[in-house]
Amino acid sequence: MRPIEEHDSDLFCDLYCDPSTMEFIGPAKTRAAAMRGFGKALRLTQKRSADWKSYAIVDANSGETLGFCGFNRSRTFDNQTEAGIILRADARGRGFGQEAFGGLVRHALQHPDIPRIFARTSPANVAMMSLLSTLGFSRRGTSAGAAATWSIARTAVPAQNSRHLARMKGDAAGQDRR
Repeated sequence: MRPIEEHDSDLFCDLYCDPSTMEFIGPAKTRAAAMRGFGKALRLTQKRSADWKSYAIVDANSGETLGFCGFNRSRTFDNQTEAGIILRADARGRGFGQEAFGGLVRHALQHPDIPRIFARTSPANVAMMSLLSTLGFSRRGTSAGAAATWSIARTAVPAQNSRHLARMKGDAAGQDRR
């Protein structure tokens, strides 16, 4: 994974504008709304803050960008941290989500200002619910809009020197990690 870059805008917009990709996330966006969302994500990712980070998920073998994941301060969860992931259809079900989202969660929970991470998904999104459970998230209930709410606390994540965390820390130092 690497922080998002300007050249990621087309894939970002394609994913957020695609109704089948957005099926379990929310309504598909217009191209203009997706571009505004990308611009905000890019600006906030470039700031040195734990409030918002967006990462491109890159296939280490092909160098192709497969999707995005990230975390941000959420108004929904009383200004606490929410994480999410979105993948191209051809990248789903191949382990990229577990590898990337698991690395993201471990990375975010290393920050002293992030004691807990929340995630929301449609109860119909069996794959995401399974992923959250596998990563150690606990289901908290259903939020507005009938989304299933899950959370994980820093204390629930074992200290690990995973290659994913090492890659992300390297990225923060400006090193190329593909």
